[in-house]
Amino acid sequence: MLKRAHPEIVVEETGYYYDMDTFNICEQTGTLLLTLDAWAGIHPFLVTLPVKWGYRIPYGILYSKKPSDDVKRFTEIIRANI
Repeated sequence: MLKRAHPEIVVEETGYYYDMDTFNICEQTGTLLLTLDAWAGIHPFLVTLPVKWGYRIPYGILYSKKPSDDVKRFTEIIRANI
């Protein structure tokens, strides 16, 4: 959407997984990073500005194929409330 609506903006891809180096590079170079709200507050020198673009991002729960009883109960609760 950004490339199409604003071709003057240079979009640079990051690695598939973010780590602290990603955020440090953004802070040190003054680069913007389009990221999830879940990363808000991850870096003391970065600010997160929420946007309302109407996109949805799916989330999931990852757990062992042999989950503990606590994890089983938790996932049962989640499934019952979907």
